Amino acid sequence: MKKMIVIAGPLPPPVHGASRVTAAVRDRLVRAGGSRGFGVIAVSTAGTEKTNSLQYHYRRLQAHAKVTLYLIFQRCRGFVVLYLGGAGGAGLWYQIALVGAARLLRCRVIFHHHSYSYLGDSRYRSIQAICLLMGRSDTHILLTPEMLTRFTQQYKTNSGAVACSNASLIEPVRAATRCVDDTYFRLIHVSNLSEAKGTDDVVNTFRLLRERGIRVHLTLVGPVLDDKIGKQIEALADMHGDTFEFCGPMDSAGVNAELDKAHLFLFPSKYKNEAQPMVVLEALSRGLPVLATARGALRTMLPTDWLIEDVTELPRRVEEMQEPDWRWLSDRALASFVSAQALGVDVVNIVLR
Repeated sequence: MKKMIVIAGPLPPPVHGASRVTAAVRDRLVRAGGSRGFGVIAVSTAGTEKTNSLQYHYRRLQAHAKVTLYLIFQRCRGFVVLYLGGAGGAGLWYQIALVGAARLLRCRVIFHHHSYSYLGDSRYRSIQAICLLMGRSDTHILLTPEMLTRFTQQYKTNSGAVACSNASLIEPVRAATRCVDDTYFRLIHVSNLSEAKGTDDVVNTFRLLRERGIRVHLTLVGPVLDDKIGKQIEALADMHGDTFEFCGPMDSAGVNAELDKAHLFLFPSKYKNEAQPMVVLEALSRGLPVLATARGALRTMLPTDWLIEDVTELPRRVEEMQEPDWRWLSDRALASFVSAQALGVDVVNIVLR
């Protein structure tokens, strides 16, 4: 009997946390699935359009119809597993249709959750519907034990549910080659640069610290998503060209090189769907300490004294992070990553079981 895994979820471009996770799962399934007799088909179901635009719904309908046709065709030929990279908003309504189609066709469903937005919020009827449609042989994948507990307490489901950290999709920690210049205390922020991801708060923190006469350097890495952020970056380049660097989008090797030059990673995200950011895990895996808002899985990933509840705390907390011994901070970062990596099961084994 032919066995096929149909992957439906966000895939680059654009590059963001959820698309990187889906791509990493796809690549690992391609490598591991062949030896177990599984083929892999992947369809990107996300786009860059605003959710209230006709183009957004057209592209979503087109992509989800394509996935449904793959399910029907492959089910006629053999056993099928549907792996869904879970959405966090309007995209969930389209995923209901895919889960329903998979159940009618008797395909196994793996739903990989990437959002904390529907935990503690009873308005998400879409998630309730998905839970009701999924069967006993299906599986929900959550990102941390805490996320797993909250999900299973809030939503009734007959399906299995397991925890699997995104850290398991990052290469194991190896000795990082750090090239830190101690002339400045070097700050870095890697993200899709936007107000939602806290880029404006990073910029304001840097400005305030420079006004106080503190020797800090700021590096921004990633595409600019907001016009306001673009103007702030231009202003920083004009005023602080010697202590500010905008790198734009970079590949993994480039990002790692920039991380290895830094003393502190800033991630004051306000994003409502924030879950377990890959960029934060990558910073920790390089032995780079992180200051972040207590959103999503960040509140359990990071030491409590590396979390902030109010972005106005950020300048003071950055100053405090200059004082401890660097090696001690780096060891704590690596320990946080190793702890995250050890949590839960391997997503590939869940899909291929």
